[in-house]
Amino acid sequence: MTIFILGSGGVADLLHAPSTRAGMTELGYPAHVMAILGFWKFSARWRLRHRVFRW
Repeated sequence: MTIFILGSGGVADLLHAPSTRAGMTELGYPAHVMAILGFWKFSARWRLRHRVFRW
């Protein structure tokens, strides 16, 4: 479940989805922060996926 949440959140941040953009601007973050967070969320999902399915 965590892998799906990180993956979908990362993709939404990377694609600058309107709902995600609205939330980030409401919190006062600039638009480029979404790309940085999206990259790291997606990277974390990839790493967790490999760690979980290796067991």
